[in-house]
Amino acid sequence: MIHWDKIDWQGVSALIGVVMAMIGVAWAAMRQALGRSFVTRGDHAELGGRMGRVEGRVEKVERQMETLPTGAEINALTDRVARVETGIGVIGAEMRGTHEAVKRVEHMTDLILRDRLGEKA
Repeated sequence: MIHWDKIDWQGVSALIGVVMAMIGVAWAAMRQALGRSFVTRGDHAELGGRMGRVEGRVEKVERQMETLPTGAEINALTDRVARVETGIGVIGAEMRGTHEAVKRVEHMTDLILRDRLGEKA
C-alpha cells in the first residue's frame, strides 16, 4: 500500500518537471528534424499546383511525340534523300556534258553561218 503522506511531493514535482522539459526538448528536436524532411500544407498545395501544370506540359509533349515519325520512317526518309542526292549528282554531270556538247554545236553553227554569210555577201 502506498503511503501518500510520506511521499516527497516536492521531489516528485521536480522530477515531473525535468521529464516534461526533456519531452519538450525531444519534441522540438524531432519537429525541427522532420521539418527539413517534410513539406508544410501550404508548400504541399503549391507543389500540387505546380505538378498539375507539369503534367499538362508532359501530356502536350506526349501528344506531339505521337505525331513524330518512327525510327523506321526516318531511316526510309534518309535512304530516299540519299537516292535523290545521287540522282541530282547524275543529272548535274549530264547537264555539264550537255552544256559542252551545246557549246560545240553552237561553235559549228556559228562557223557555218559565217561561211554562208560570206558566200552571199
